[in-house]
Amino acid sequence: MIFVDINMPKMNGHEFVSEVMDIPVFNQQRTIIVHLTSSTSIQDITKSLTNEVERYYQKPLSKQIISDILKKDLNIDFPVN
Repeated sequence: MIFVDINMPKMNGHEFVSEVMDIPVFNQQRTIIVHLTSSTSIQDITKSLTNEVERYYQKPLSKQIISDILKKDLNIDFPVN
């Protein structure tokens, strides 16, 4: 599972996902990619969800959201307290 911000200084999150998916180990097995952003742009959301990204969340990311993601995708219980 990879959490990546869309707005990064040298490479944006969309470019990062493209680069990662070119690496054989990530391309040969399911890699869950979660985009994080402060953007509310419909274009960012649409672009994220059409490129190997399984989840899109706006910042700030809460412990509850992390717990939900881990439980849903990896079947890991992550206590929120």
